[in-house]
Amino acid sequence: GAMAPARRWRVGVAGLARAGIWRRVRACLADPGEELVAAGDGDGGRRRRALALGVPRVYRSPRELLSRESLDLVHIAANPGRQGALIRSALMRGLDVVVELPVTADLAELAKVVAASKTYGGLLIPLWPSVFDPPWLGAPGQLARIGRPHHLEVVQVAGLDPWWEELAYELADDPQLPVPTLTRLAAFPGVALALELFGTPEAVAAQEAPPGPGALWGDGATLILTFPQATARVRVVWAGQRQGPTFILYGTEGRLEGRGLRLILEGPGGRSTLGLAPPSSPWEPVLQAVVDPASLPRSLSLAHLQVVAQVLAGLDASAAAAGRLQPLAHRSRPAASGRQ
Repeated sequence: GAMAPARRWRVGVAGLARAGIWRRVRACLADPGEELVAAGDGDGGRRRRALALGVPRVYRSPRELLSRESLDLVHIAANPGRQGALIRSALMRGLDVVVELPVTADLAELAKVVAASKTYGGLLIPLWPSVFDPPWLGAPGQLARIGRPHHLEVVQVAGLDPWWEELAYELADDPQLPVPTLTRLAAFPGVALALELFGTPEAVAAQEAPPGPGALWGDGATLILTFPQATARVRVVWAGQRQGPTFILYGTEGRLEGRGLRLILEGPGGRSTLGLAPPSSPWEPVLQAVVDPASLPRSLSLAHLQVVAQVLAGLDASAAAAGRLQPLAHRSRPAASGRQ
């Protein structure tokens, strides 16, 4: 007989405060496996843009979206200063959650979000670039061509997303609020890629440029991660500063450089450029995991997010201690039960 049509997942977008969100909204609208039913955001201009792109309904806040729509999956792309409570609210409603980086601006809040995923059973999937965004997406597949990788250089750009300005206003307005470090707000993707390539670091260090008068953050930050047989350096720069490649990965027999939609490979056979198409369905691994949680790649698991959080905590401690190297305690955790 004829096969039953595959089910379409009802998706809502909670917050439109991220630089990459419009590309994701278009991908979601075009994906036959998903039905993008609504979006919610506090900014009128962003709501109008969502309607113009073809989102059927928009709400005045991410919370209103959660309370008014019946969804299977929610894509959270809000201000990370307020995103933790939103993620917990979605998990409590029994939804699976995909979330833009940084997951939260606060590490205690991140721990609460992980606990909520365990308690309520919903998937919590950070949109790591190595799973969802070129050129990071193509890097792991090319490793065999550069020998054993031993050093990663990453440039992370801060200040691109609309939420930076919103968060800065909130922090300036309320001096009681702790100011999150630049490391914590910008380093998530680079740190996650280093962990994916090299495992868990033995020690980390972070130096942040001091903020000038009246500023919340300084000119940038440099983070170092040391692994048993490798090192990684993540530089955080502000949008508008000269950036160069997104990352360079050095191997024993060559190097791999990520630039926009290109991967440049230099090895024994000379130099070659690989053009990268964005994935036709960026949600494939997510939708697959919603159907069958056992299929979730390790890089999308809660355990991976917890290790990233532990590394960020070490980087924060180092930044507070003027860049002193922080050894990381390797606690071997028993395997978590449940959906993760």
